[in-house]
Amino acid sequence: MIHLRQVCLVAGALAPAVSALRDVLGLPVAHVDPAVGKFGLENTLLTLGSQFLEVVAPTRAGTAAGRYLDRRGGDGGYMVICQAGDRDAQDAVRANAR
Repeated sequence: MIHLRQVCLVAGALAPAVSALRDVLGLPVAHVDPAVGKFGLENTLLTLGSQFLEVVAPTRAGTAAGRYLDRRGGDGGYMVICQAGDRDAQDAVRANAR
């Protein structure tokens, strides 16, 4: 079985995107991870039940997130992160994806 753990959105500017999500969905901030700075990003994770909604924004040119924003033409979905219960479940998911 696959469990949805996190949805990651990408935005050109972090604060307005996070503010809009909090206003509409009423979600609390769970964590801000300064370690994403090494990738040229800033982020905020919001709690949604036992899952997370993350917003990332580039802080410098040349990041993967920034290039994706350019290709997309604006803010939007970026990643979905799932969790499988064990190695057999992971292998089954990979086989199904193929």
